[in-house]
Amino acid sequence: MSSYTVGTNKPIKLKVSISTVGHATTAHYLNDPDNEGQFLVAPSSSPISNTDSTSFRQINNGEAVQGRTIRVRTILTFPSGIDDENTFNRAVQQAKNTYSVQLSGGTPSPESFDFEVKSIFSIVKVAEFTSEITFI
Repeated sequence: MSSYTVGTNKPIKLKVSISTVGHATTAHYLNDPDNEGQFLVAPSSSPISNTDSTSFRQINNGEAVQGRTIRVRTILTFPSGIDDENTFNRAVQQAKNTYSVQLSGGTPSPESFDFEVKSIFSIVKVAEFTSEITFI
């Protein structure tokens, strides 16, 4: 898990970008301050598609986020034409090389963050990119 210094700054904005042959959809979740370990999807938080233009988007409706944690998840699905595992692994690596999670509005700004990648080569070929960032 990473941390990002936001203090009382608002709004804090998120940008996720990726270049891939698959289809990527990103969602972000803020922790519920009343239930430790629970993450919530804000009602106005629409998933970010890799077909959209990548730009910074406000999180938590532009309200303060200090003391909370954000989880950013990108699900990458690949076309059925990828029949062998080596090709799949190369496609996941290409996506990994271009994947970027950035936040703006804190210190420094913008700042990029690490992520974990899990991939599954089966009937449905999927990779999941995840970052967790605590706002301090």
